[in-house]
Amino acid sequence: MRPLIGIPCQSNLRTAYPRFCVGQSYCRAVATGGGTPILIPVLDNDTALEAFRGLDGLLLAGGGD
Repeated sequence: MRPLIGIPCQSNLRTAYPRFCVGQSYCRAVATGGGTPILIPVLDNDTALEAFRGLDGLLLAGGGD
């Protein structure tokens, strides 16, 4: 079974329809490395902690800074 790798999503508020998103290159890199990418919308601490419990790893994407 491929390991489940969580990728926390960022909030994109620049559009008329706010959404959570992550760059496709992160998902492709996890898949190429043999994992299954799992996108995690970080709504609050409790929700994030529940999502993290079932993961085998976590990819923390960088920012524009």
